[in-house]
Amino acid sequence: MSKAAARLEMRPTNDYTSMVALARKSGLETTSLTNVLAAYGLYLGDDLVGCACLRQSSGIFMIECLAVDDRMRGKGLGSILVIEIEHDARERGVKKLWAIARQPAFFEKNGYLRTSGSEPDGPRLRDCESCSQYLRDCHPAIMLKYL
Repeated sequence: MSKAAARLEMRPTNDYTSMVALARKSGLETTSLTNVLAAYGLYLGDDLVGCACLRQSSGIFMIECLAVDDRMRGKGLGSILVIEIEHDARERGVKKLWAIARQPAFFEKNGYLRTSGSEPDGPRLRDCESCSQYLRDCHPAIMLKYL
C-alpha cells in the first residue's frame, strides 16, 4: 500500500520499542515502559505516527509516552490519543487520570487541570529532576483530569 493511499488507524499495540523510539524522536526522555495497562498507536499504513499508553504504578493512573511524529503534528492526533486513553481508563473504573506534561497547555485544552504537585495521591516530579532537559527545554507540570 502506498503512503498516499494509507489510512490513519488507531490500534492497540505492544510494540514498546517503536513507541519509545517515537517518543525520543519527539524530544521525550522516555527510556522504558513498565506497568503499562494499555498502549495505543496511530498508524499510517505500517508506520507508527502517534502513541500513548495508560500506566498504573502505586495506585496512580497516568498517561505516558504520548508522542506524535513531527510530520503529523497540528492535526489533532495527540488529542485523539488522549481520548482513547481516557476511554480505556474509564472502562477500568479509573476516576483520576494524571499526566506529567511537558506541554501543559495541550493538556489544559483537553480538560486537564494543573495541580500543585503536592496532592497526596498524585505523582511527583522527582523523576524529572534527574532529566537533562529539566528546566532547560522542559518545564513540566502535573496535570489531572477527573473522569
